[in-house]
Order: sequence, then structure tokens, then C-alpha cells
Amino acid sequence: MPRKEGMERKDLLKANVAIFKSQGAALDKYAKKTVKTVQQRGAAVIKARKLSSAMSAAKAICDHMRDIWFGTPEGEFTSLGIYSTGNSYAVPEDLIYSFPVQIKVAII
Repeated sequence: MPRKEGMERKDLLKANVAIFKSQGAALDKYAKKTVKTVQQRGAAVIKARKLSSAMSAAKAICDHMRDIWFGTPEGEFTSLGIYSTGNSYAVPEDLIYSFPVQIKVAII
């Protein structure tokens, strides 16, 4: 149910609780093991890394920005979304694609 004008978050949650309950019950009863495993991936990340997946994403963003500002360490690569025209990786033309790159910092 979408949030309507004048609704607070608690109202939205209350309205959607029946949907969540029925979907959860259906998943428990009918879902294959692989579906249930996918549902638990966040918990698996927290258990394995002792950090939430949100923290992993935040760290990846920080690492990426560090590489953009200061360059990649010598001999290391990072990935950037690059326009694919004229690439040597056989990626179809006119796509934004994640290519391995080395970033060199220009000294001005």
C-alpha cells in the first residue's frame, strides 16, 4: 500500500502489516531453500564480516572516492562505469559498463 497524504510512517506500517504477514507465511510454506537463502543474505554478511551490508557499501564508496582523488596504488586496478564505445573488451557499443582502470593523479 502506498503512503497517502496525511499518513505517518506508523500508519503505513500498520496498513502493510497484513501484507507482510501473508507474504512471509507463503514464503515459509512454499519457497525453495535457495529463495530462503537469498532472503538471509544480509544476516549472512553480518555474521561473516561482523558488519552490515550497508557498512560494506559505505566502505566501497569511500575506497572508490579515495582512488578517484588520489589515484590507484601502483599495479592495482579499480572499476569505473565507462562509456563502452571503442573498448578492447568486446563489450557492445553504447553501454555504460564497469571496466577495470588504473587512475593516475595529474600533478599541476
